[in-house]
Amino acid sequence: MSYRIDDDVLNEIKDRANIVDLIGQYVQLKKTGSGYVGLCPFHNEKTPSFHVREREGYYYCFGCHATGDIFSFMMEHNHMSFVDSVEELAKRYGVQLKEENKLDQAKKKYLENLYQINREAAFFYMKNLSREKGPLLYLENRGVGRETILKYGLGYAPLRKKDLCEHLLSLGYKLNEIEDCNLVFINQTSGEASDRFKNRIIFPIINSRGRVIGFGGRQFNSDYGPKYLNSRDTPIFHKGNNLYGLNIIQQKKNRDRIILVEGYMDVIALGSVGIYDAVASLGTALTKDQGQLLKKYGQEVFVCYDGDEAGIRATKRAINILFSVGIKAKIICLKDGMDPDDFIKSHGPDAFELEVKRAKDAIEYLIEDLKKNFTLDSAEGKIGFLKEVSKLLRGVQSPVERDIYIDQVSRNYQISRESLKAEIESGQAKKNVVEKAPTIRTGPDSDIGNNIHQRSLMRVLLMDKNLFDDFQKRKIIWNNTGYERAFEDLKTLENLDFPLDVEGTADRWVEKNYLSREEGYFLKNLEINPTMNDQIAEEALHRLEINYLKKRRQELIQDIDDAEADSSLDLSDLIREFNEINKQILEGDRYENRTNE
Repeated sequence: MSYRIDDDVLNEIKDRANIVDLIGQYVQLKKTGSGYVGLCPFHNEKTPSFHVREREGYYYCFGCHATGDIFSFMMEHNHMSFVDSVEELAKRYGVQLKEENKLDQAKKKYLENLYQINREAAFFYMKNLSREKGPLLYLENRGVGRETILKYGLGYAPLRKKDLCEHLLSLGYKLNEIEDCNLVFINQTSGEASDRFKNRIIFPIINSRGRVIGFGGRQFNSDYGPKYLNSRDTPIFHKGNNLYGLNIIQQKKNRDRIILVEGYMDVIALGSVGIYDAVASLGTALTKDQGQLLKKYGQEVFVCYDGDEAGIRATKRAINILFSVGIKAKIICLKDGMDPDDFIKSHGPDAFELEVKRAKDAIEYLIEDLKKNFTLDSAEGKIGFLKEVSKLLRGVQSPVERDIYIDQVSRNYQISRESLKAEIESGQAKKNVVEKAPTIRTGPDSDIGNNIHQRSLMRVLLMDKNLFDDFQKRKIIWNNTGYERAFEDLKTLENLDFPLDVEGTADRWVEKNYLSREEGYFLKNLEINPTMNDQIAEEALHRLEINYLKKRRQELIQDIDDAEADSSLDLSDLIREFNEINKQILEGDRYENRTNE
């Protein structure tokens, strides 16, 4: 039986469950301060680093960084799917689940059929590769052994016209669903079907959940058709939202880096020598959605594209995409413009790791690339270079980092530091107001002011998963109870795909009466520069804290006045709190003045 799982069901289960009681059934927890602590169930440790927060409803391990709520705990600890965890907890806490309607079930069955068809196709291609000496020898000559073939699920599509189609039909799958997987072409005149992939090495594209969603095929021993052929977008596959090799990355416990390469064979070449950090975009230039995926799975991204003109253009585009999602990349420049596949074959894995260590900072790479466009021994060339570098450095938000780059450019290209800094500041003054962090000053009791800061904070939390995860663990003084309820609602949702749909989320909060219709409109239409997410969030949090303190100070003034009028009341505690709050406000104002200098 299938059930419809919506926000109301999840919230009801969370309301009835107690995360400490639930986790306490599996982990011995000890009360400490405002939470509970125990030995982490997800990794071996001798000193407890697994913390459970009862009021907030989440757990976090400072050792392995496992974190989540009651549903994610059941999924990870009991190896359940999300649906199974919901059903189990609903049963435990007496929450009635509603059956899916027929339309929901039909769509779910259709999509499941597509996944199954792709799975069977992948097995078909793998079996063919194991039987074909030619393709196996080809891969072997390129340094790809049996272990790598199995790890990445490589296969071979035979030359015959409709082998795969006939195989899938024999298993009972419908022709229209096979076509929806983009595995066959159907002749519109004759109605005859033929396989899309023929005489090609096959690379199955597997998502983060381990399901085959599409395929890439490389020419084998033939000049017919394009060198590489990829699945088109289907109901279960969108090229711009996925990365080849992501499933291998997800299996790694230590995801300290990701190497972004251009093609399937680059990923395979690195994997064949034990470097399992590589992913490739799927026949497209890197997209923002792919950038968000990279941010989710790796702390540091190394771009290693080809060294030709097309590769350089793709590298610069990738840098911009990665910057826009908050990733500061490094660039691997291989000798003689080689791609990773050729480099590994010629020089081996140790030499490649050395090139990773030598990777250039993205800004330095872009500056060096700019230099190619100007003749620096002429005044005209130097002026043009100065203006373009200034534009580039204007986008560096950290004043410390910007100063370092200014020093480097001044030293390396004999440009006056003062001239470069003046050019940067001159252009900065002309930048669009949208690219500035909100710094509106308002009184402590102003709902408009508070909502501006809350709105800015919520907007960046909806855009940035790392910030969202971080701020779940921090104290936020929401001055508007609607935003507080909205944030609690957001924390209950599972499998959030960042950046979130701001418009849909805001509309849902308006429907739930968390936000007014006007506030929902303002939240949807607030424009934020994604490269300033961290700065915007910290400033908004700071302003909310200061506004709360100023409001509390006003209340204390009234309380002190009342106490002075009534000799029976003790003034000492009120005055002590008043002085402490005044001190915090003063320190906050000093911090604000420093950051705005």
